[in-house]
Amino acid sequence: LAADGDYVRQVWDRSSTGNTAEQTNASEQLLYKTSVLGNGNASFEKQSSDHLDLSSIISLGTNESFTFYIVYKKSVNRRISAIRGSNSSRVDLRESYVQTFMDGDSSYIVHADNTDIKIITVVVDRAAETYEVYKNGSSIGSNSNVFNDGEDPEWSEIYGGGSYGDINFGNMLIYKDAHSADQVFEVSEWLGN
Repeated sequence: LAADGDYVRQVWDRSSTGNTAEQTNASEQLLYKTSVLGNGNASFEKQSSDHLDLSSIISLGTNESFTFYIVYKKSVNRRISAIRGSNSSRVDLRESYVQTFMDGDSSYIVHADNTDIKIITVVVDRAAETYEVYKNGSSIGSNSNVFNDGEDPEWSEIYGGGSYGDINFGNMLIYKDAHSADQVFEVSEWLGN
């Protein structure tokens, strides 16, 4: 098990899917930290082009809804891609908005990011045709641009953000359905605690 200050080669997926995140190249491994998120909570620090490759692609159907949670703290307020894949699918935590790409098409919500610890949630509801972003369990905006049928997220890598700046992240959760506002609040409260 990693101790504070160690570089991380592998992270096990604790869900039943067993999708391990791994980086065998020592120069691209993330740093394990216990001092950034407070109260001894663990985080991974991504610097430059550090990233973890998933052992299998996370792929959702072309009409399937999803909910993505991430706990993070930036060292500098710059663009960071939280997760990405080979078909231009990614979730970007930008300086002034949260943006999601699927097969090159995108949707975003304006959000003045900063270097505070926060929980961002992206809910793509294909049935209701809504794209909504939450910060710490409260909605910060929604729109009806939820991507065309035939577009599906395929994620293969955690933190492919390039050399835009360092970021520490705690939990990252992906659900294959659209969470309600009550569910987002409940999960965000759990993550915050």
